[in-house]
Amino acid sequence: MSIPSNVKIGALYFDVKQVDELNDEDGEDLYGQVDHFKQEFTLRKDVTEEIKKVTLLHEIIHVFDEYFSLGLSEGETDQLAFLLHMVLKENEGLL
Repeated sequence: MSIPSNVKIGALYFDVKQVDELNDEDGEDLYGQVDHFKQEFTLRKDVTEEIKKVTLLHEIIHVFDEYFSLGLSEGETDQLAFLLHMVLKENEGLL
């Protein structure tokens, strides 16, 4: 899996952009974030490709959580992203 320029989720397309620096409203460093209104994922450039992949999966799971009211915690979202990345990486022909 490489980092795509956009991701289609249902009927929606989310652009994927990479930036040098990414912080939350409190100034804490972030690996990534999703803007549901702009339909945009933002990832940090200065991390490894594997971290970018897990981060993108993490943000995609946030979209699932938002649109399907799953009620996932941040920790559950992390766990699902790491597990999904592991399964996809270890089973290249799966999809």
